[in-house]
Order: sequence, then structure tokens, then C-alpha cells
Amino acid sequence: MPDIKDSVGDSGTNIVHDVAMVQAMLTVIKDAKNNPYLPDYDGKPGPATTKAITAFQTDQGLVAKPGVPDAGATEKAGLVAKASTTLAKMVAALPADYKDMLIIEGTSTVYFPGDENDSKASQKTILGKNDLNLEFRTKVAKLVDQMYTNNKIVLWVTDSGWKRTFDEQQKIATSGTGATGAGPGESNHNFGRAVDIGFNKFTFLKAGGAKASDDWWLNVLTKNGKDAIGNAKALQLWAARDAIGVKNIGLFNSILAGDVDHLQSFDDHLPNDKALADLLNRAGKMKWEAEHKSPRRYTCDLGLGATMLNVGKATEIWAGKATVTKKMIAQAKTDALIKAALPKGPAALKAVVPVLEKDIKDDNVKQMQKALRDDFAAAEAKWDQWKTVP
Repeated sequence: MPDIKDSVGDSGTNIVHDVAMVQAMLTVIKDAKNNPYLPDYDGKPGPATTKAITAFQTDQGLVAKPGVPDAGATEKAGLVAKASTTLAKMVAALPADYKDMLIIEGTSTVYFPGDENDSKASQKTILGKNDLNLEFRTKVAKLVDQMYTNNKIVLWVTDSGWKRTFDEQQKIATSGTGATGAGPGESNHNFGRAVDIGFNKFTFLKAGGAKASDDWWLNVLTKNGKDAIGNAKALQLWAARDAIGVKNIGLFNSILAGDVDHLQSFDDHLPNDKALADLLNRAGKMKWEAEHKSPRRYTCDLGLGATMLNVGKATEIWAGKATVTKKMIAQAKTDALIKAALPKGPAALKAVVPVLEKDIKDDNVKQMQKALRDDFAAAEAKWDQWKTVP
């Protein structure tokens, strides 16, 4: 049943969620001419809200009509107090399918309770994802449970918001739409440590008293991000989710602007490219380092144990198009010969015959590009051994 924590209206406490709830009821309730008392609600008190409250009270005989003395009037005009007759009359005047309206403290979006069976189904799906880190998926399921217990809102992981393969990450990174800039092995999703989780099927009250069902990202509420008021309301709802998931359970937000649906198991300020290089060194056959610059590129010894050379971005390496050249391979081979000769003395060093660029064939470049990709594939196969690196 709709309720308020404190007073709303003229001289009221006017806390945002209380104001929004009273306003929302007045957008649904109709007067004798079948007009709503308010056209919309935003959680901000003002003369229009006070006037609408007074009009409702007057129609209900709770306050005296202007210029008509009424000794029986018991309510203060323009004010809805907690547990007041005005509030009770408002609730009674709501249509049956609006009597379960809810609102979260500190927010300004009135909504309707989700289905508990949906919440349980969401939790079951999350806990059944064995390719998510066990501790992480347990926390995500706990978030879904507590969000429903506290607020009667069901959270769902998006269709593409689970663990991703390197191929799936490659498609996202090179699609040109919705890309986060993370290539294969650079996303927390690639290692079962992140999900995108939002408000699919969330039903809220629109302007004019209509109900609307939203998607994971609250695009209906925000009008695809183009409505300033809707955007502000959506941020309040994401904050309510994070009050449970981040502050209470210990999940972490993304540091990327606009990536509000993303939650992960560790601080996103830790460098993903360094973590990938670490896994490549443990899973692959070559030595790797992350340049840790923008754009993110990687250096590798080409399996020769000598010079570290820039072999390109993760997307290039995964596509079999690492930026390795004949000159680079010749340099790496020569440096490896020099490194092997150094301990043997000047004569051995003098005997080293440099490998020239013309000695390297096209097939040698293709083979090296494949070998570099193979190391990435080896890292993907050992995704569960990934760990954070400072």
C-alpha cells in the first residue's frame, strides 16, 4: 500500500520519495470531471503540488471550500501528513491495480512490485553459471535476493552480460557500437568476474498515470538517454542497486562513463592489460608485457628470449594480424644470437652472423602472427587462473 515517511505539501518535511509518492497518486486519481489532479510527478515540492493536494482535500470534504466556513474540516489545506485522513482517502481513491505502488527512499520513481518467482529464477540462473567465478556469482545472486527483499525489484543479467569468449569480446570491440574499448582478454567478462545486471521488466509509473515496462538499462524511463528528468531518476535507481551490491555485498562498479549496469569482483582501477600480460606469461610460450598506454598495446619477445617488440593491440593479435614484420623477426633472431654468445666471450660474439630482413619469408611472418594468437588462446583456455595485477 502506498505510504509516506513524513509530511508533504505546505510546510511539510517534503522528502523527495514522499513528495514523489503523493504526486504520483494525484496523477492517477481523477476529480469529478475525470481529470487527474496533477499531470506528472518529479519529487519536487512546489505551489502546483500544494494546489493539487488542496483540490483533492476540498473534493473529499476534508477542508473548507474557499469562502464557505466548515467547522467539520479536520485537515490542514495543502498538507498530507503521515497517517492522516488525507493520505487514507488518497489510497482509497486509487484504482485497484495501483494500490501496490512503491518507491525507494531517496528516489523519485514510483513503481510496481516485481514477481518473486522471477527473482528466484534470476538467482537460480546466476548460481548455475559455472563459468562465473564462484565467489563472484554468489555475491551477484545475493544482490538479486536482497534487491527483491528490500525493494520488490527483480534484477536480471543482460543477454550479453555474462562471461564472454575472446571471440565474443572481439566482435564487441570491433563492432563500432556499444564498444567499451576492451579487446579480447582485456574485459573482466572474459574471466567470469563481471556481469551486466539491470532492471528488465521493471514496471514504473509514467506521466499521466500510465504504467510502463522497462528494459535492463531503463531506456524507457530515460527515453534512450535523451530525457534529463528520466536520466536523473534512472541514476537514483542505479544508486539504490549499488547501495546493496557495492556498499553492502562488496561488488565493484565500472569506471567507464555510462557503464552503469556493469558490476565486477574487483576494483576497476586495476590495470586489465597488465593482468592479461601476466596470464599470457603463465599460460603461453612467449614473454609478454603490457605497454599500459592508450591505446593498449603489447610487447613480446616472439618466443626468442631477447628483445621485447611491439606486436600491436589485442584485437589485432586475436585477428591473426599482429603488427610483427620481417624486420622485427630478423632483429629478434639476431638479438637472441647475441644474447646466447655473450657468456661465451668475444670470439663467440664476433662470430655471430646477423639475421637480415631479406632472410625472413612471408610465411615466417604468418607463422609468428599465428604463434602470438596461440598464446592468447592458451590464456583464454586458462581463464580461471586470471588474477588482478597492481
